[in-house]
Amino acid sequence: MLTKILFTVAVIVAVLAFARFRQQRQSQMASAAPRVIDAPQRRPVAVGWLASAAVVLMLIASGVLIYTHWQDANVLIQVRVVDAGTGKVATYRAYRGDISDREFTTVDGVHVVLAATERLETTTRPPARN
Repeated sequence: MLTKILFTVAVIVAVLAFARFRQQRQSQMASAAPRVIDAPQRRPVAVGWLASAAVVLMLIASGVLIYTHWQDANVLIQVRVVDAGTGKVATYRAYRGDISDREFTTVDGVHVVLAATERLETTTRPPARN
């Protein structure tokens, strides 16, 4: 996750550096070139606007991706731990982001590690009441 953010920041810095270098180079070329009075004036290409738009677009896309990842990780789900040997079932509530391969942390802060004979079942619906 951190590498995605750092990569995005690196791309933004590279685009801004490239735009600044190109602008300085164009200003040096313009000051060194002899002026012709009757030459038609060329409009500068809007590279700065394009670079700024690309940076803004990348920042918006990064923000949306970070928000959706956070939103997905904070969904409250029901976790059932079933012991295959005895058939005993234990039900917990946990956030999706707190569940890993063989362990999870409940909403109450209990850290649960599954044994080799246990299986984990998840659902977003609460269990039916009898």
